[in-house]
Amino acid sequence: MKKCLFLVVIFVLGISFNTIISGPNDVPSYQQKPQLDYSKQITKPSSSSNSSSSSSSSNSGYEQSDDLKHVMQTSLKELKGTTAKEYGGGTGTQDVELAKYYIDMLYKQNIRNKALGNANMIYINAAREYPKLFVQIDWTPDLELKAGDIISFESKNHNYGHAGIVYEGGVGYKFSFLEQWRGSKTIRLNKNPKYYKSILGVARPIGEPAK
Repeated sequence: MKKCLFLVVIFVLGISFNTIISGPNDVPSYQQKPQLDYSKQITKPSSSSNSSSSSSSSNSGYEQSDDLKHVMQTSLKELKGTTAKEYGGGTGTQDVELAKYYIDMLYKQNIRNKALGNANMIYINAAREYPKLFVQIDWTPDLELKAGDIISFESKNHNYGHAGIVYEGGVGYKFSFLEQWRGSKTIRLNKNPKYYKSILGVARPIGEPAK
């Protein structure tokens, strides 16, 4: 009997001692991590959404005023079928001469003797030289070409490429353009752009035309 009573006393004292050491409110540390409010976190847009937006703006074609559209349409009609333009330092009626002549028709920049590079670079150089007048747009299969664009091709026959002016716009290779070349007699309307190896891009007019 005394032995049983002694064991009960020891058991009760053990419980009391453990309570004093541990504390009744102790919980494992992994349950005490703060709860984050994710609703207040701000995330940056993904790179894919940015590239999508950029592509969309390129394909939208940039804004062109009604005055610019009218001047471009008039210029294209005036050029079609007329005598090829020798518009540079005695280099003959090359394709870049037509592009330079057309720029002066729109903007009167007096660039007859200004170098804008070979035909495969003129869409880049025109936009770099006149950033307020042209925007460079690299070609993609879904790009909508517009009448009045200065277009550059990669050529099958030489390393200098070819250039022209889009006459009737379209997507892919469904468009026509005005062109001339060294020794040509007239400015010709080409309805077969696949004659050239590939399209490189366009310099699209965006500035207000000269009055």
